[in-house]
Amino acid sequence: MKGDSDRPVFTSQSGSLNELHSLYYDATAAGLKRELNTMESSIKSWQEEFKQKHGRKPTLEDMRNDPEIGAIVSQLRGQKASISDAIRRHRFH
Repeated sequence: MKGDSDRPVFTSQSGSLNELHSLYYDATAAGLKRELNTMESSIKSWQEEFKQKHGRKPTLEDMRNDPEIGAIVSQLRGQKASISDAIRRHRFH
């Protein structure tokens, strides 16, 4: 199927969309992204609870000092770097 610019148009009925998806999909990066989303969700929930309890938003120091959320905050940066690395490796292979 051709579009106005003579480029193929990918529709959900064609196998071409699945082929395109497989070119850009990396299962490792997707799994890491799901973990990242879970971590960020945990942090947001904790921040809301903190604000309700203390009447203010938590500082980064507050988060780092909490035993549960502090561990997640410290892992977050590494998780983001892992996702970037996985995507970069997938694109160049």
